[in-house]
Amino acid sequence: MSFFTPNVTVSNPIPQEVKIYYSKNFAIISICFLSVFVGIGVFWLTTGQLILGGIVCLVGLCSIFLKTRSLLNNKPQIIINTIGVETSTTPFYKWAEISDERVSGKYTGRGARPMLEYTYPGGKELIKLEPLNIRPQDLDILLKYYRKPWEFRGI
Repeated sequence: MSFFTPNVTVSNPIPQEVKIYYSKNFAIISICFLSVFVGIGVFWLTTGQLILGGIVCLVGLCSIFLKTRSLLNNKPQIIINTIGVETSTTPFYKWAEISDERVSGKYTGRGARPMLEYTYPGGKELIKLEPLNIRPQDLDILLKYYRKPWEFRGI
């Protein structure tokens, strides 16, 4: 009696191109949290604390407006493939034109926030990763893979 094992083919789990968008869940949770602040501001307005209530309502409504814009934005914020990188604020650059690409933690007031940073001809790009639908660890793996796919061994 002999045992046969079928040929197993493992395909590459990383696609040819990855498009990263604003996280809809992050925006919805932020809008709900900010709605509580607007409610507190309205309560203060009705109890006679006009200045404090007005400031809280104004800041809350402006923040809700910005989060709603990101919720309705269906354009990719980052596009990465084996040829290069494009973001919402910079045009497409090939890997040969890009240097020092990495996911880092930049201090922005309250502590380190994950950011994608790279240098391109004519400037440096910094993109916050918190409102996007990718974890910083996953983006770091994608950067390593797409930069040199022939050397990629995983993490």
